[in-house]
Amino acid sequence: MTNVDYPYYFNPDLGEDINKKINLEIMKYAGMYVLKLIDLPPKEGGHIFEVPLALEDEHLEPVLDDLLFHGLIDIDTVRTCYVLTQDGRNYVDKLIGEVEAYIDKYQEFEPTTKVNLMRRDNINPLRARFLWGLYDGEFDDLNEWQDNWQINPAERVDDWRFVITRKEFYDMLFEHINNMEVLDDDALDEVLRQAQEDRRIEAPQIQITRVDNTPVNVNYPREEVVYETRYYHDPYYFNPVYDPLFWYIVF
Repeated sequence: MTNVDYPYYFNPDLGEDINKKINLEIMKYAGMYVLKLIDLPPKEGGHIFEVPLALEDEHLEPVLDDLLFHGLIDIDTVRTCYVLTQDGRNYVDKLIGEVEAYIDKYQEFEPTTKVNLMRRDNINPLRARFLWGLYDGEFDDLNEWQDNWQINPAERVDDWRFVITRKEFYDMLFEHINNMEVLDDDALDEVLRQAQEDRRIEAPQIQITRVDNTPVNVNYPREEVVYETRYYHDPYYFNPVYDPLFWYIVF
C-alpha cells in the first residue's frame, strides 16, 4: 500500500477528500467485521490476528491500526495477538444492541418499506444493512456470499480480507438501497396502520380469571413497543448521520 490516505481505493477522477472519505468508510465497515472476528473464538468463526501480523493478514494492517488508534483493540503481549479492550467490548455490545433494535422494529416490513421507514427515522439504512448482515452471519463465509450473489467467476475474490476492503463489495451491498423507491409519509403511515391492525387481529386470546373466579376470554392485544428515535452516536464511525447525496454519489 503506497499511500496511507488511500490504502484500499483511489480514483484519480475524484478529489482527495472524496477518495479519503471512501477509504474511511471502507475501513470503518471492515473494522466492524474485524471486531467481530476478534470477539469470537476461532472455533466459533473468529480469527486470531497475531503480532506481528501473519503475511495473509498484512492487508488489514490499516484497519487494525485504526481500531488500535481508537482504543477498541490492544496488543496482548503474552499471547502476542490483538484483543478487544473494554471499550472494544462495550462497542461490540452497542452494535449488537443497535442492530437488534433495527430487527425488532423493521423486520416485519418488506424491503422498500423498511428502507423508507429507516430514512424517516433518521437511521442510515446502509449502515443498518451492513450490521444486519454481520449480525445474522450473512458475511461469515464470503465465498458462499459470492455464490449466493452469483458473482462473475472472473470478478470473484477468494480472500475474505480483500472482499471486505473492496469498494465493489459495498457497491453491490448498497445498490438496491440507493435505488429504492421513495414512499411518502401518507403511504408509510398507512403501512404502519395496517401492520398495527394485523397485529391486533393476530394477537392470541388470553384467558383471564376474575376475582370472583369466573373465567372469561377476551381479546388481549399484544403490547406495543414505543421507540424513541435519536441519531445514534458512534465515536468510531465517522459518518453517523445518513447523507443520501454523499452515499448515492460515492456508492
